[in-house]
Order: sequence, then structure tokens, then C-alpha cells
Amino acid sequence: MADDNLPANPPSTEAPGANAPGPAIPTDELLPPVEPPSGRFILQLFVVPAIIVACVVGLWLLFNSLARRDQLAPADIVSRLRSQNPSRFQVANDLADMLRMPERYPDVKPNAELAAALGELLDEMVEVGDNGDSSVSMRTLLCGFLGEFTVDDGVPALINALKNDPEPVVQRKAVNAIAVLAQTFGEGKATTTKVVDGQSQTVEAGEPQVLESDGLAAALIAAANQPDDDLLRSETAFTLGVLAAVPGADSRYTDELLKLLDDFYPDARYNAANGLARTGNVAAVDTIVEMLDLEAIEGSVAAVQPFNDKQSAASVAAARAAKRDSILKNAIVSARSLHEQHQGTDFPKLESALAQLIEQAPQQAERTVTIEVAQGEQEVAMPRVAPTLVAAAEKVLAELRGASE
Repeated sequence: MADDNLPANPPSTEAPGANAPGPAIPTDELLPPVEPPSGRFILQLFVVPAIIVACVVGLWLLFNSLARRDQLAPADIVSRLRSQNPSRFQVANDLADMLRMPERYPDVKPNAELAAALGELLDEMVEVGDNGDSSVSMRTLLCGFLGEFTVDDGVPALINALKNDPEPVVQRKAVNAIAVLAQTFGEGKATTTKVVDGQSQTVEAGEPQVLESDGLAAALIAAANQPDDDLLRSETAFTLGVLAAVPGADSRYTDELLKLLDDFYPDARYNAANGLARTGNVAAVDTIVEMLDLEAIEGSVAAVQPFNDKQSAASVAAARAAKRDSILKNAIVSARSLHEQHQGTDFPKLESALAQLIEQAPQQAERTVTIEVAQGEQEVAMPRVAPTLVAAAEKVLAELRGASE
């Protein structure tokens, strides 16, 4: 057997004499002596790291303070935007970020001094009327900025740009900015008191307030009747709808929306109908029915064209589908708004239009459209109507039918 080759007494792995009896060694002699920590050791262990952390925090607070001080220096911001240095667009980008992140920069959107200073700069640039790309871009940006504030100090400049800027793109941005401002005006402000019809009223923070300024209504009415700019009338119809929805708004806004229901440009009609529906005006019903008809809105959808020579037919079809779905979504929301504001009222036209949409929507996935791009005419499949829109239409239809029953 293999075990027969093992030694009878394997060699010991212990040091010689390890088990030999001897005198016991005291425990305190087995451990190194305990000494109190020196001052240098304590300094290295606690004080130095604390100093480093304090320096890092101090630098962070310093940079943060400098950044906040710079963001709230209107004269400095406007000076940089006014310069001809290309870096002014980086300053514009930084300001846009501040306005988009009120939780991080809470003192920017309610800064009346900054809004007024930007308005003055916009007035100066409108008066010059430079048609260069750089100037037009900056004026467009300034209009957008003024719409993001929660104070109305920039409204006069927006009115001026709407009326007097020679570039249609700037005029449209100005009227759009008025719509944005009308929705945000008063947000974050402390409780204030205003006079309405000779009576003092308390307005709580964040409560919608009427956006008012000398010449505002007249400028919007003029834009709504501009025969040579379909897009401007469409943008103005949207803005009028936003303004008209605020309690106490100028009644002329609603009057103009009613006129726009007969506009020959589809998008102007659609925006007017959506605005009237927000206020519960049933005059919008027929136009909303049109917006729910996939064939009726085809003209508006087909108006989406390639924006450059490199755009493919498939991407144009996707853009058209996005506009189609946007029109349908607004129509569904408007139908529900009318129903909610007129409980118990029958809307048979809306019921029929919603039912037809629900039936025809799945067929959109089987359609092909011919789109002309730089490479020539191409046939592409039209994306289907978003299933979420069909589900929303079904829900509103059920609500309407429940009311009729």
C-alpha cells in the first residue's frame, strides 16, 4: 500500500523546543508599549483634512456667489449682448439656461430690471432694423427671453417688435412671446392687490393675471388682420386664445377669435377654435369638427415641406404625421373642454366626428403619400395616428355619449 512508504514519525513543523516547558512570559511584554498621540499626529489626522474641506467649500461658495452676482447684473448682461463679439451668443445661451431653470436661478425670471434692460436693447435693434442673420437672430432671441419672465416690464418692447420690426420672423416670435408671458405672468409673485372695475381685489401668488399694456390689444388685432402673413395670423390667433382665457381679459380678444374662425388659412382657424374652446364658447364646434376630420386637415398637413435639400422624404412624412397628430390632439382637448364647461349639453357633431376619427385612424398606417424632395418625388408610407390619441378620442366620445344619455 502507498501508506507503507510514509515515515512512521513525520518531522515536526514546530520550532525545536516549542513545546518545551519554560517560564511564562508576561502579557504586557508581548505588545508594543502604548504611547499618547502626539500633537503632530492629531494635526495630520483631523486638522489638515478639515482645513482642506473648508477651502473647497469656501471656493465653491465664492464661485457660486460670483455666478449669481453676474447673472443678476442686468447692465453687464445687456452690455455683452449688445457687443458685436461672437461670444454674445454664448451669453445669450447662458441667459436662456437661467430662464429655463428657475429652481436653480430663482431671482432671474422675476427680475424686472433685467426684463426692462433687455426690452431697451430690443427697441434699439428694432429701430436699426438690420437684416443681417446675426442681428435677426439676436432680436428673435431677445423676444423669446422677454416671454420667459414672470414680470411684464418687457411687454412694450414686444409690442414694438410686433408692430415695427421689418423681419416677419421677429414679428412672429414677438407675438408668440406675448402668449408665453400671458401664461407665466404673475407666477412666483407675492400676494398683491389690483383694481378691477373700480374694486380692489387680492391676487394670490401664481394666480393668473391679465396681461395688460398700452397698445397691446390694438397691436394684436392689427396682426390678426395682416393679409400677407398667414403664419403671423396663426400665431396671433394662438396668442389671442391664451389672453382671452384669463378671467377679466379684454373682450376684443374673443371678438377677434370669432372673426378668425372664417380665416382662409387652416392653422389660423384651428388656433382660434382652440382658444374659444378654452373659454367654453360653442362657436368653435364646427371648426373642431373639421380638425377631427383626417381628410379636412390634409391641406394643413401637406403644407409641411422639406426645410433643406438633405431632408429625406421619410423625415418629411414623419413631420407631417407629427403636425396631424398635434391638430387631432388639440381638437380632442377642445372637445373635452366644451363638454366640461357645458355639462348636460349634447354635442352630436362632436360625437359623430370623434366616432369617424376612431374608425378611420387605423387606416392611416396603410396610406402612402408622394413627397417631393431634392432627389425628386418619392412615395413613402404615412405613419399611423398615435394609438394614445385614438384612446383619448374614445374616452371623450364615451363622456359625450354619457352626457347625451
